[in-house]
Amino acid sequence: MYKKLLFIGAFLLTAGASAQVELLTNGSFETGDLSSWDISFVNGTDGGPLSCSENFRVQGNSSDICCCVTDVLPSDGSFAAFTSFDSGTASTEWILEQTVSIPAAIVAADFSFDFTAEFDFSLGPIPTIARELSIDIYRTDGTPFSHWFDDQFIGAGSLSVNYSQTIDVSGLLSGLEGMDAVIRITAIIPEAGTGPGKAMIDNMSFLVDDGLSVADNSLANAITIAPNPSNGVFSINYSGQEALTQAAIYDVSGKQLAQYDISNLQGNTQINANLPTGFYFLTVQSETSQTSKKLIIK
Repeated sequence: MYKKLLFIGAFLLTAGASAQVELLTNGSFETGDLSSWDISFVNGTDGGPLSCSENFRVQGNSSDICCCVTDVLPSDGSFAAFTSFDSGTASTEWILEQTVSIPAAIVAADFSFDFTAEFDFSLGPIPTIARELSIDIYRTDGTPFSHWFDDQFIGAGSLSVNYSQTIDVSGLLSGLEGMDAVIRITAIIPEAGTGPGKAMIDNMSFLVDDGLSVADNSLANAITIAPNPSNGVFSINYSGQEALTQAAIYDVSGKQLAQYDISNLQGNTQINANLPTGFYFLTVQSETSQTSKKLIIK
């Protein structure tokens, strides 16, 4: 499957300088809330502000999280996602995640973030199992796909953590090309009551070079398919200004299955693709560039 998708990616490349695409939305939380993000948890109970059992929450500082340790502040802008990184229940996980669309072709990919935390393990029983920060990518059905980052926090006294991290994830996306996936950040607290904590994550970015030119990416942003998945009848919706020329459907091996003249497309046009259930690529060309969209027929 990976080789077939690479073939598609290579076929779609066009001349010109390639551009990096930011896949995350609201990675620095400057909306002041969890827009584009979801939170969940395993075990534990989110006690909210002023508790030592608080899931990720976007705010300007950590002053109302837990107690007895130094406050932490956003590293980028006015807001960050904060958590107590502590719990009154063993085996708690505080989870922050976002669904992203992985390009069909990947030349390079980096995930970066800032992390700051303050712990005091002297204010409770000495921990025997480390707390962990884990960053992973999952399939949309909840299946773990690949593990990107792990850090562990344990001690007998106070512990301060502050760093910026960039991870080359180019080789960790093989098999997800052209699909949606879930970026998951997890604060893992294996033991309850082993000392208060305050932590924040900020300035997150997931940059992918998909090999397409700046013009190609501009075209990609102007094209949507609806509905998708469909029963084979769908509309190509276009909000750009450049004249389009044609659209084509390819299977995952790169074989062209259908071609459509869309030179007169204004707004949207309906396509009736008489194809079996499966996963395809729809390419749309303009006079100077082209883009590819995943197409699912159910």
